[in-house]
Amino acid sequence: MNLPKNTLRLVAPCDFEHHTANQWRKKGMDTLRPEVLMVEIDLSHTRSMDSSGLTALLVIHEACAKHNGQVRLINPSSVVTQLLELTRMHRLFTIVKGHATATKNAARPILIAEDEALILNVAELSLKPLGYPIISAGNGQEAIHLARRDHPALILLDYIMPLMDGNETLRRLKSDATTKDIPVIVMSANEKIARGIYENFEGASCFVAKPFSPAALRSEVHRLIQTNLEGTL
Repeated sequence: MNLPKNTLRLVAPCDFEHHTANQWRKKGMDTLRPEVLMVEIDLSHTRSMDSSGLTALLVIHEACAKHNGQVRLINPSSVVTQLLELTRMHRLFTIVKGHATATKNAARPILIAEDEALILNVAELSLKPLGYPIISAGNGQEAIHLARRDHPALILLDYIMPLMDGNETLRRLKSDATTKDIPVIVMSANEKIARGIYENFEGASCFVAKPFSPAALRSEVHRLIQTNLEGTL
């Protein structure tokens, strides 16, 4: 999406709380320049917010105000809107609903390659709030087929699967011109991978240890999708 000159677009995390909110605030301040007169903060996928999230928004607002800039909040949910109204912070921002925020990733699914039904179900429920279609594969060969056919926005790839393990699946995905740019998260209960010893997984965007936190997984998936999108604009 092409933004007007002197406009900065930021995407809020799905769970705008605690550590995630503090990281987002730091990144936002690092990218905010004095010449920016309008900051658009996309809240389309934000489902929860606490005091840390409110503080992050306030910090961006105060930084913009020093240069007579403004902050526009795009598509906040009813929960976020109510929180802003309760704290009277809604008066500080322009709130826009129904704003066109569709991107090239909007209709692309998230692919979960996992053969354990319970883990698959938890992962699907964890990622559902992001609003992306979710498709699944029970083995590496099926994952490659779906990735080539549907070109997902992100792939969540289990390390141990039948027919083809995660390592070989990742290698083939990254050697294929049609799938090499798709972000891949490798998921495993393997102790070495959980400790960060995963030198064989070249091309993986990050690694998630089982059992995982649904909120942490959701935030990481959201971050990677948005980062990949920004890199293609």
